[in-house]
Amino acid sequence: MKKILLLLASVAVLYSCGNGEDNTDPVEPAPEEQPALTVDVTELSFVAEGESKTIKITTNKDWKVSTSADWLDLSPESGVAGEALSVSVTASANTAQDARTAKVTVTADKLTKTISVSQEKAAEDPTPDPGTGDPDTGATYQRSTDPIMYASGLQDGKCYVMYCKAYDLSSDDPKCWSESQGKLTMKSVNDVMYSATEVFEYKYDASKSSQPYDNYGSYSAGTWKSVSTGKYLDEEFNLDAELEEAMWLEYANNWNNSGGAELNVLDVYKSPYTAGVQTIWYKGGTSFEWGTNANPEGFTHHNRKWVAYEATAINQ
Repeated sequence: MKKILLLLASVAVLYSCGNGEDNTDPVEPAPEEQPALTVDVTELSFVAEGESKTIKITTNKDWKVSTSADWLDLSPESGVAGEALSVSVTASANTAQDARTAKVTVTADKLTKTISVSQEKAAEDPTPDPGTGDPDTGATYQRSTDPIMYASGLQDGKCYVMYCKAYDLSSDDPKCWSESQGKLTMKSVNDVMYSATEVFEYKYDASKSSQPYDNYGSYSAGTWKSVSTGKYLDEEFNLDAELEEAMWLEYANNWNNSGGAELNVLDVYKSPYTAGVQTIWYKGGTSFEWGTNANPEGFTHHNRKWVAYEATAINQ
């Protein structure tokens, strides 16, 4: 009987080993890594002049950044997980008088982060302070009926319109100084009313005067500030100089202290005065040139002489 039982047990073992079934537990696949995305900022603000700032991205997926604002530049715009996770955001200058806003979107897999972006408006042009003697550039100016009689009558801080004697108010085509695109030019004006572009403020400085010289009886020395630019005249006839870089001029008249028909006409020389040289000539058109007192062919001394009228702001 024992032999029979042993035989049956052996058969059972052989059957269980040879039935082809895998009785081991199945191996579960590793769970898929969930996407993750963080950005170190939620807002960016830029100054009006424009600047660059950096955002830092942390993610385990490929990523990209985007914006619909044409005034923002993003670099780089995309990357793979673990690479180039810093993005430079550059705002161009804002020249408008309004602030502006935009959004930058960061995407990794199905995750999205949004950064709000703002930029300041452009700075407004400073309004001249009446207390400093700076005229109001929005004002209308009225000239005096009579011109300045003596060179010494040019007063510090006063405003003037300046005519060339050859094209004065008695001529068929009166022309006065005018500022255009930051340059001193001449403009046809036959009126008593003037805009800021035709008005200039006199800055007197006695230390720039070489008086007495020649046979003049009245003198002044100073430079000119354009009311429309707020800057001073330089040797190239630009109106963009600071006071330290300004061109200084000397004015003189009343030859031999005798008065005469041209008492209210001013000779002008570059400071410091050198006899008969470096005077300003106007020969037509819109430009000036330096020359001597000698009359060029086709021109008279009236092309180098100037008539100044005081100008007063009548509305602010």
